[in-house]
Amino acid sequence: MKKVLFFLLVLTAGFISANDTFAQDTYKKFKVGVGMFYAGSMDKELASGGIGFYVEPKYNFTDKITAGLYLGTALMGGGEIDSEGLVTELDAAAVSPYLVTGEYYFTTNKVRPYAGLGLGIYKRAAVSVSFDDGSGNNGSIEGESTSNFGVAPKVGLLLGHFDLALTYNVTGDGIADYLAFNVGFNIGGGKK
Repeated sequence: MKKVLFFLLVLTAGFISANDTFAQDTYKKFKVGVGMFYAGSMDKELASGGIGFYVEPKYNFTDKITAGLYLGTALMGGGEIDSEGLVTELDAAAVSPYLVTGEYYFTTNKVRPYAGLGLGIYKRAAVSVSFDDGSGNNGSIEGESTSNFGVAPKVGLLLGHFDLALTYNVTGDGIADYLAFNVGFNIGGGKK
């Protein structure tokens, strides 16, 4: 563990040194991205899809390389309806990623395509409610939670402060992988 921390410290120092030596300083160092996203689940048994929101503080090491923290929540749900139109099962889940992110911007223009990667923990809390309105009027409620290590490759387009991105969240066992279409904006981080 100490070797990993030492390696990360040396790597960070190298980025900062390279930034001071070689980088153009066109953009401000700090920015915070905020926005919403649509989450399309890849596993319809765990959730069918939903919406979410995020906040992502970032540091610009250079005009083309950023690192940050991605904190968000996706609210997803689904259910079943019987032939008579009655709801027989209702599922809801909140999936929260806590990721360390990095992005590479291909240009320094006002329109900036980029690619990135997030690594970290995904937490899921879910509840399932089932109804049986046959003759017994039975029902049940079940809850569960789980957390896994996951990855999130991302491609996007930054238009000034407006940010569009497509992220595939690989979340691990028991949490539905999902494709997120992000729409947001950055506070700060613009040209100096």
